[in-house]
Amino acid sequence: MIEAVGLASRLRKARDWILKTGYPLELEVIDILRANDWEVMASTNYYDEDEGKWRELDIKAYKGLECGEAHHTPAWPYRLTLTLIIQCKKSEKYAWVFFPIPTTHDASLRLEHIDFLKVTRVQSLASRDPWAIRRHRTLGIGRDILVEPPLLDPSVARKIEWLIEVVPFGATDFQSFGRKMVSSVGTVAPLSGREKGRDEMFEEATTVSKALVYELELTSDFIHAVMSLLLHGYVSPPAESRPYLSINIVLPIIVFDGMLCLWCGKDSDLEEIDHLVYLFDYRSPYYFGRRAMNVVGKDSFELLLRGLNTDLINLAQKFRERKHKLDKQMKIITEGRSLISGKLR
Repeated sequence: MIEAVGLASRLRKARDWILKTGYPLELEVIDILRANDWEVMASTNYYDEDEGKWRELDIKAYKGLECGEAHHTPAWPYRLTLTLIIQCKKSEKYAWVFFPIPTTHDASLRLEHIDFLKVTRVQSLASRDPWAIRRHRTLGIGRDILVEPPLLDPSVARKIEWLIEVVPFGATDFQSFGRKMVSSVGTVAPLSGREKGRDEMFEEATTVSKALVYELELTSDFIHAVMSLLLHGYVSPPAESRPYLSINIVLPIIVFDGMLCLWCGKDSDLEEIDHLVYLFDYRSPYYFGRRAMNVVGKDSFELLLRGLNTDLINLAQKFRERKHKLDKQMKIITEGRSLISGKLR
């Protein structure tokens, strides 16, 4: 009996500790993602260049749609994918307070993306130059693929247009967050006592930023492998495992279980909100740049997902309507491989 009472006490303490952490929130977010048909990877890793070690990201989630088959390689479809880089944070001690800025969404909300045109162009022009880390990191290109032989002759690669030139897209294509309030400054405010404590907001935003860079570079490695197969004549893969021409938009998100606030100045009241876009700057020897990340309250996360699903459908249709322009780029790529392989396949 004494042992049973002791075990129950220990289990209760363990349960109380877990409830105070972010694990229940993380599991709740995973359940919401799966209920909305997202592919989910929980507690995944990314490599932190600043600290020189592997660290943990709470969640990655994927959802994609095909945008038609390439005219010059009909077995290879164009595929538009949204990747969500998600950190979950529960805070009972601190409110997160943001200060809005006047901005135009087109200018400020730069969407992070990696695609088959960018990888083919940049890898072909920058191959054998792996030490220009900062330049290629700006474009989300993995360093390892730069030591590989160029995919195309530079004269051909220079003819390839950037995806944004072929199919212009941006924050205005995302009704789920394109019209939300924008902030580039935020702080944590104690809900009791006087000490501010550690900056939870900075820590979570830094994790998301670094994991986003890692995801872009990881995806660029996959795209490079696919384009290598294509350019070396692997044009008729089996249907069950056929590769695709990848267009991947990566969206960073912080799901916050706590008090999320907006303050517009000393003459206004503090306003509790459920969603905003945070423009976060992080700079170090290995990372730099501004990331536009959604900060969303726990109870509004599913609403954001529903909006993203509609945005994905609409954006995929936009790519389908401009497929002939993508086909034009694929013609440049497939005809240009003869300068590398010596013949067309």
